[in-house]
Parts: sequence; structure tokens; C-alpha cells
Amino acid sequence: MVEFIFIGLAVEVLAILFLAQIRIRAAYLFGKVSKEQYHQSLKEKMGLSKFKKGTIIFYIALSIFIFIGTGFSLQWHSEKNINKWKLGEIGGQESLINEVSQNYMEEKDICDMCIGISQFQRTYFVCMSQSPINNSAILDNSSVFEIGSITKTFTYAAMLKTLNNHNIEIDSPIADYLPKNIMQLNPNIGNITWQQLATHTSGLSRMPMGWDLVTAKSLFELCTLGNPYEGFTTEYIYDYLLSTDIEKADKELGSYSNLAVGLLGLLLSEVENKSYPQLIADYITSPLNMTSTTVNLPTKKDKMVNGYGQYRRLGSLVVSAQSAPSIFSNGLAGAGAIRSSTKDMMIYLKNSMKDYKNSVFQEAKYTSRLSEKGKVNLGWIVVDMPGKLGESIIAHDGATGGFRSYLGFVESEDIGVIILTNGTRSVTSLGKNILQILAKESKKSASVANL
Repeated sequence: MVEFIFIGLAVEVLAILFLAQIRIRAAYLFGKVSKEQYHQSLKEKMGLSKFKKGTIIFYIALSIFIFIGTGFSLQWHSEKNINKWKLGEIGGQESLINEVSQNYMEEKDICDMCIGISQFQRTYFVCMSQSPINNSAILDNSSVFEIGSITKTFTYAAMLKTLNNHNIEIDSPIADYLPKNIMQLNPNIGNITWQQLATHTSGLSRMPMGWDLVTAKSLFELCTLGNPYEGFTTEYIYDYLLSTDIEKADKELGSYSNLAVGLLGLLLSEVENKSYPQLIADYITSPLNMTSTTVNLPTKKDKMVNGYGQYRRLGSLVVSAQSAPSIFSNGLAGAGAIRSSTKDMMIYLKNSMKDYKNSVFQEAKYTSRLSEKGKVNLGWIVVDMPGKLGESIIAHDGATGGFRSYLGFVESEDIGVIILTNGTRSVTSLGKNILQILAKESKKSASVANL
């Protein structure tokens, strides 16, 4: 977002200069000014009026203010070293995975990246960092990142357990668990089902944004690499639902909604009479012994990786700006508030691969089409694997102000990957590429074994 602001300001300045030049040139060509006047105008700073000169100065000053205000820094890294940390093996594919990942990291200007791979009960971790050598932090599989929207898969898993424990049907409406004033003033909200919240078919908007100070502050924080999520409290979400219109629910075509999953987290907390962090701890992280996984604040602050709202390498020059930690209020916590490490997420990945074999994920009625190329199955995004291998990838990616993530596995194989990074560059294509490499090797090995 900040990068776009800089580009916009630069384009505005160049446009002013260009239009001023064109105006002078046109006047000369049409005989409105003499040759002497034309050259004189060029000498007078391209014929800019005091207003236009002031505008350019204002834009330049604003750019400098934003640059400083958002914490941008310029550093000179004469040596471009990629520091690596590795653990485990997956049968000979490590070198290729490392090469593909490092190339992607350098091409996309990613500062820190940790990858975990599961293949036929074997695991492999590799962490790579472009941080300066004098950086005391060691990047390994215990380093903690914000996982963004992968949090939603935790919320869906907690939903299945909660509904089962309380004998609530997944296709039943949520009306009994909403505040009474919502049911009185906007009863359509109560007709939404648990299933619709989990398959993005509720008709709720992507974000609970309106013409109010909370939205304005959120957008400002987003543009200045701050924390845009804190204002969306439980009270704000419920107030928003009092008057919001919902699109006509389409059981077959979904529309991605952070609001829907945030509301799902609130309702599950209501059913269980406990906070969202406690809900996730009781149902997921504690049973799986995921000791580094928390909602909002990390248990080990020294292991938390810095988020980058911007990180670009121009040769030896590094332009970067750290982003503020993403702290979610309860209203949207279920949509993106979790932090974790690749070590913990490997445990979660293996458990998710096992859980996805349960019958509830095989029922077509719990699946909706999210786009022409993909569908959503109780929260998990299902797409065809590139390369026409006849496989489906079950996945979810994530993004917060300074982090990107990807978790995916192959439906018919015991193959999965988790990628955690800081910065603003998506790693979804890298995740798919790694799964494709592993799937090809798996099919090749199977063919050899059948000879």
C-alpha cells in the first residue's frame, strides 16, 4: 500500500512537469508565443506557475514525511549472503527444494523465510535469511511468524469440535447465538447457517467497513504500516450487523469474507462460554502440544520475527520498513490472529492431513465454488495441481501487514508444505511449486516400484 502511495506521488509530480512542458510546446507550435518567449519559458523552470511549484514541493515533502513516518530505512549490504538453517531429510529432494526456494526468495525480495515439508512420515525444515550477518537472531523452525488467514482453518477445526460437543447441526441457523437486538433489527443475519460461515456463502461483506472513524483509522493504519485490525471489536462487529445488508446467499458460489469467519469465532466463543484464545488452546494447540502457537501475543517474544511492510533490494542497497505487530480484537480474531512457528505448524499440517480424510469433508453439500479455478470445502481452498498431474491441492494462505504464509497438502498423497515469511510478497505459487515437485517424485517412485 505504501509503495503505491509513493508511485502515485511520483506520477503526480511527473504529470505536472509533463503537462507544463506540453502546454509551452503547444503554445509555441500554434504561434501563441515567439521563439524567444518559448526558450525563456523553458528557462523559467519549464513555465511552472507558483501554484504548481508549490504543489511539487508539497508532494516531495509529503513523500519524505511518509518515508520517515512509516519507519523506512536505507541500508548498505555489500555482501548478499543467504544464511541457511536445515534439519531433517525427505529422500533426496532437499537440494532442489532449497534451490527453488532461494531463487524465489531473491526474485521476490523476501527477507526471512522458513519452510517445513512432510513427505511419507519424513520431515524437512529449511530457513533462509537475507538479514545482515550481525543480526543476533537465529532463524530456525522455532522462529515465530504471523500466519494471517491460515488462522481460519483453526477456527473451522474448532467449529467442528464445538458443534459436535453441543449437538448442533452444521446446517442449522446461528440465530440462537446472536444478540437479541440483531435478531430484532436485522433478522436476516439469523438465517445464516454455520455451514455458510465456513464456506464463504453467508452473503456477508469481505470486511466490516463503513463510513465511520473505526474504518478511517483502519485504512490509515494500513497505509502507514500500523495495526489496522484493533478497532474491530466485538461491539463494533455486532453494531455493524445491526444494519448491514447481506447479499443473497448462493449455496454454490462463495464470496471470501473475513467478517464471516470473525463472526464464526465470536459465536463459537459464545457457545463454549470462553474466549477465542482459550477456545483454540483447548481444542487445538494444547492437545497437539503446539507450545509456540498463540493468539495475538507470542509466548516467546525473542523468537518473534520482525514483520516488513516493505523490503526491497536494489543491488547492495536495501530499502525496508518494519510493520507494526497485527493485534486483532475479538471481533476478527478468528480470521487472522494466530502466530506460530514452522515446527508447530508441521504438527498442525500432519493433523490437518489426517482430519481431512474424515467423512464430513467428503460431502459435496459442504463444498462451494469460490472461483472458476477453485472451490472451498469447509474453509479449505481446493484447486487443481499445476502440471496436469490429476491431483488436488488442499490449502490456505495468509497475509497480514508484514507477513505472508502458505499451508497446503496433496489430497491423495502423504505430502504437505508450510511456508512462513515476512514481507508483502505472496508465497502461494512457491508452495504449489514445491507440492508439484514432491508429487512428481512420488509418482515417479511409484512407477519404478510397479515395474
